[in-house]
Amino acid sequence: RILQTVLNAENIVCKPLREAGEAYTLIPGACAFVAALVLSALPAGRFAFIGFLPEKNKERQAELRALSSQTASIIFYCAPHDVEKTIKDLYAAFGERNACAVREITKIYEEAEHFTLSQGVKEPKGEYVLIVSGAAKTDEFASLSEKEHIQKYLDEGLSKMDAIKRVAKERGVAKSSLYHYTVEE
Repeated sequence: RILQTVLNAENIVCKPLREAGEAYTLIPGACAFVAALVLSALPAGRFAFIGFLPEKNKERQAELRALSSQTASIIFYCAPHDVEKTIKDLYAAFGERNACAVREITKIYEEAEHFTLSQGVKEPKGEYVLIVSGAAKTDEFASLSEKEHIQKYLDEGLSKMDAIKRVAKERGVAKSSLYHYTVEE
């Protein structure tokens, strides 16, 4: 049995169906961020879709700081009046990175403009999907295993939790994936 429906953010239709063991599917439709990622030609093996950044500056800066070490491509939606400010904020938080601004997806004036964050887009017009390349993986820790990386910070006097937090940030992984390295065997 196939149920065709439009899902909202809470997924209120599919959750009860899954819990009841009912089979369901969806009819695929346009998805701007996926189309933009493909059009950008930036690395698409791993990506993080963020959507719109918070409007309040403090929240926006906190979110960008949290994303600054992300090694996957990062995708944002951007309203026409925020394009230049958003790119400046991205540059301030991430430093120089390659990016692409895609607009008018699937329309006659479709455009994918490649730029660096310090350059910005030439003439911002319309809503954009902004794709920013991820942080470069640092070679500093490339030769270390996760356990050795954590041990490096423990040897420097950091607590287990602080060492795990720092390694998770530097490697772009979840803290929970590192806890088992600090448990004595």
